[in-house]
Amino acid sequence: MAASGSDAFPTGQAVVRNIRRLLEGKGMSLEDLARKTGYPVTLLDEIVSGDSAGLKLTVLQDIAVALGADAEELTEIDPKGA
Repeated sequence: MAASGSDAFPTGQAVVRNIRRLLEGKGMSLEDLARKTGYPVTLLDEIVSGDSAGLKLTVLQDIAVALGADAEELTEIDPKGA
């Protein structure tokens, strides 16, 4: 689901890598993340596959909350422990 407008946030490789790292670290599947965020697994799969053309900031924030992180941590290029 591509986003446009001022609340669009590009899905960069750092975001994808950080989401995957946090999912793995918490032992969560995409299905778990879908249940916690309310977003469809298909959308989350696009995001973690890097196939999403754009990601709304609100979606990124919801993912961060579900992972016990914040949006800033998801956008870090070289997060601690990566």
